[in-house]
Amino acid sequence: MIKHLLFILCLVFHSHLFASLSIYEHTLKNGLRIIVVSTNANGKVYWGILYKVGSVDDPECKIGVSHFLEHMMFYGTDNMSKEQLQDRLRKCCISYGANTSADYTHYHHTVKKEFLHESMQIEADRMQHLKINDDDVEKERNVILEEKARDVTPINKYMDDVVRHSLYLYSNYTSPTIGHEHHITKINKKSIIKHYKKYYVPNNATLIFVGDIQKNEAIELAEKYFDKIKQTNKPINRKIVHEPLNTGINYFVEKSIPEIKIQTLELTYTFDKSVLTTLKDWNVATFLMGMLFSPIAVIKIMKDEKNLISGGDISIVTNRGNRAFLSVRMQLRNGVSRHIVEEEFLKIVRYSRDKFLTEELLIKQKEKNENFWKFLMDSPEAIFEDIVDSVKDGLTVCDMNNRAEIVERITLDDVRSIASKILKEDNITHRVYYCPSLSCSEFSGKSSRKP
Repeated sequence: MIKHLLFILCLVFHSHLFASLSIYEHTLKNGLRIIVVSTNANGKVYWGILYKVGSVDDPECKIGVSHFLEHMMFYGTDNMSKEQLQDRLRKCCISYGANTSADYTHYHHTVKKEFLHESMQIEADRMQHLKINDDDVEKERNVILEEKARDVTPINKYMDDVVRHSLYLYSNYTSPTIGHEHHITKINKKSIIKHYKKYYVPNNATLIFVGDIQKNEAIELAEKYFDKIKQTNKPINRKIVHEPLNTGINYFVEKSIPEIKIQTLELTYTFDKSVLTTLKDWNVATFLMGMLFSPIAVIKIMKDEKNLISGGDISIVTNRGNRAFLSVRMQLRNGVSRHIVEEEFLKIVRYSRDKFLTEELLIKQKEKNENFWKFLMDSPEAIFEDIVDSVKDGLTVCDMNNRAEIVERITLDDVRSIASKILKEDNITHRVYYCPSLSCSEFSGKSSRKP
């Protein structure tokens, strides 16, 4: 759901990655988008196909069908059985896999270049000729239900569902990607096939290649295996649900969770996505997070000087409809009141925010950006993952190619301006607090909504 600080900063640090790499784009006649980055990968190609479909597109009564379909894609086609498919994947791929998120489903492969043809042939076949029968659906239903049962961590079980349902009032973002148990039991062959035929089409997909492959080679292979696949004539534009930006309700959720060893407080700022209108704004927001939670800013005061917390992190969500969220999570030291921690944190943000948003910290962020770029230049796999994330975030190839220049143009005034728009106390819509046991001094055992 939320990308944590380290991951977010990695994405920002990737911006210099493209200072010496060129990203190419091409679109086939049937609408299939192709993105290519040529770089030395010791004879390997990292590639995948990204479908613009996820749990947000699932029917209301069958949340989880996108994830279910991902599983069924490994059950064979009209041209090869499940066993033949999996045998071919094992033989031609160094590694392969798939994952489903709220917005996308991704099938990815790492292959030696000589096996690229076969792995692409497999994906083209799966796009057109997936074979689904009732017995296989029942087998995989049990697998998915077991997967869901294993995924129930204490936080997921007691907190995340509650928070998610209050963050998103009307869209499927309220639900876990895997779906709810009572929905999973209703998903059948008919609903999976309907979903497959609607979304698994070339004009709803992107091929991404990174490694020892040239632009023309990638286009030729894509044309060979995918060009004859017909695009859908039906519109497949995603329905955007406009969530209310400010309902006038503040949520406070508190819970005693014996399995949790450290009491934790999380504050969520909800703001209009239009605050981050450009790619530069988005990068400025990530710089803001890094600067506030640098070892010499908020963490230093809260942890080292005031001895209130043992650690903390910050995260942001910007691609969920018309709203965006910035969350601050802090692990409290034993016996420390959540009220004191919140009060001290807000004092810093209220009175000392600009004190910590300094030119010195901005320069350090840019230095980290440069150093991480140098590191990533030796990792084609990291480049591939970054391109995938960039496509998911809605970036254009022009955006990706210009990120280095965009990051270099960020000024301290930019960071302070974004901070003043996001870190307003009126934007705090959610306070989540959980502690290890009933002896926790702050626990009242209930959730509340405060107008």
